[in-house]
Amino acid sequence: MLLCLTKGELVTYIIIDALDECPNSPGIPSQREQVLEHVAHLVGMQTNTRICVTSRPESDIQKIFEPLPHRHVTLHVQCGLTEDISLYVHSIMHSDPLFKKWREEEKSLAIETLSRKADGMFRWVFCQLETLRQCLPATIRRTLRTLPKTLDETYQRILEGITEPKWEYAHRIFQCLTVSVRPLQVKELAEILAVDFDSETMPCLVEEWRSLNAKEDILSTCSTLVTVDAETEVVRFAHFSVQEYLVSRHLATEEKNSIRRFHVVEEHAHTVLAQACLSVLLQLNNPRDQICVENPPLAPYAAEHWVQHAQFKNVTSSLQGAMECLFHPHKPHFAAWIKIHDIDNPFLVGGWKPYKKVKPLYYAARCGFLTLAQHLVVTHAQDVNAQGGRYGTALKAASGRGHLAIVRFLVQNDADVNGQGGVYGSALQAASGRGHIEVVRFLIEHGAEVNARQCGTKGTALQAASGSGHLEVVRFLV
Repeated sequence: MLLCLTKGELVTYIIIDALDECPNSPGIPSQREQVLEHVAHLVGMQTNTRICVTSRPESDIQKIFEPLPHRHVTLHVQCGLTEDISLYVHSIMHSDPLFKKWREEEKSLAIETLSRKADGMFRWVFCQLETLRQCLPATIRRTLRTLPKTLDETYQRILEGITEPKWEYAHRIFQCLTVSVRPLQVKELAEILAVDFDSETMPCLVEEWRSLNAKEDILSTCSTLVTVDAETEVVRFAHFSVQEYLVSRHLATEEKNSIRRFHVVEEHAHTVLAQACLSVLLQLNNPRDQICVENPPLAPYAAEHWVQHAQFKNVTSSLQGAMECLFHPHKPHFAAWIKIHDIDNPFLVGGWKPYKKVKPLYYAARCGFLTLAQHLVVTHAQDVNAQGGRYGTALKAASGRGHLAIVRFLVQNDADVNGQGGVYGSALQAASGRGHIEVVRFLIEHGAEVNARQCGTKGTALQAASGSGHLEVVRFLV
């Protein structure tokens, strides 16, 4: 739709604000990389499009923009920022009910002190104002004399103020907000806080632990570091710098354990969220209703995104027991998960096909879960060549997704290399059409027919690779 707009005769204006705050996490597809790619593509098209992007000078953003024809405007003009901050503080001091009670002398001192020490950072000023709101008349001047010098020091003080009973839950909230695939709502975060991670077997959802006032509990636990949208009840970090600080090396090497404990390691955070998602999915016992009213609030997020969290680095090593339980073909959890969100047909609405046609092994292979696939082959060897799913069989799904280790394992366990079915036809065609050269090599070495006409919609393996522009695969096949 956006490309269609830019191809018209009229001038199209696109404004992207705070691009640096777009997530750029390693290990999963980066939203920032995708945005940068689209911007570069639009600029290269040389259409009647004007693009305005605001951002801090992050290296990955500069790397993309520097070769492009652009006009650069620097907004870091200290004198102008200082004046703006002074006006901002003056406005707060004379409009906020708490500050209006202060003496004029102390208001003036606060305006002068905050403007002088802010170094152009509105976020720093906001945090200090939150601290000053708590001051008694006798402590105002002392607080102004001992203000933290930097944002990092400000966040250190805020973390130190979190009481011990809330340490674990504050850290869990920070972890989830850092790595969640989409913003989480209060009711979803409350569900994660109700998971018992100390269970002897696997993390489980404890219904009695659900908060009766989740919004207040989250805000009181995390102080001024998070906010809740009044309309959507979406929970976010109060500022992008909060997330930057929580994942920073500076916090990881902090001497005080009372502060260092809040450091967010992305792999651990993905593990926590994946475990929470699985604990919710394992509560689902109704494979018939697409979305049952009794389902936990986190169920839609868990069904759609748990796989992405599990695929991050080595997270699956902590999930094996829960995944084996979810993928058990004779329990209702697997069918209930696929009913809520079928990752093989994510845009399917209504007319859902019977889940019995697709075996759990197919989904394990599609997701790249090698250890789980090995477990399912050992316990249900008859499913190795079972038909079903968009790709047709487990081998074709693994081939199309580029999971070489699973392809190798399935072939070693009698998977039919030349079996037909699914949208691609054969495993070789699926791998060729998706550009997975190592999988293509392996399949041909193990008897895949290169020139066979496939029953799928993509023609031969060569036609599939050519049609998708995978030159390396084309050269190899030729």
